[in-house]
Amino acid sequence: MIKIVTGASRTHRASIRSLLYSLRYFGYDTILFDLGLDTIDATYLQSEFFDKSVSWQFVDYRRALTSAGIDITRSAGNYQWKSMVVKEALNRLHPGVRFLIWLDSGNIVTQTLDDLLRRIEEFGVYTPASSGNIVTGKT
Repeated sequence: MIKIVTGASRTHRASIRSLLYSLRYFGYDTILFDLGLDTIDATYLQSEFFDKSVSWQFVDYRRALTSAGIDITRSAGNYQWKSMVVKEALNRLHPGVRFLIWLDSGNIVTQTLDDLLRRIEEFGVYTPASSGNIVTGKT
């Protein structure tokens, strides 16, 4: 069994809907971290996706980011928040979940993730190439 983890703020309201529709279509259990959605968007997503499924989780994570001194509206590209979210997702996993996969809110699943899972089983991890730098510490 796999669990998909993603997060979104108000700047990604349209793309997170597309991702969630694609995940629901393929039947993947999902945890969505609210990183600063508007109340209307958060309410819509909860009612459309999370209230209808016991295996999907909606997590309001805004307070945790604020407590850590992270403002993703200023430093979204630094990804400091992402490791916090993944750690929290790991803490929420149920026995039987073999894979935790992060998908950015701009992703859309267009086919099953079977090939990805095979790569993870073979190599233990999968991380595609990315541009930019990794910044650590508070900025």
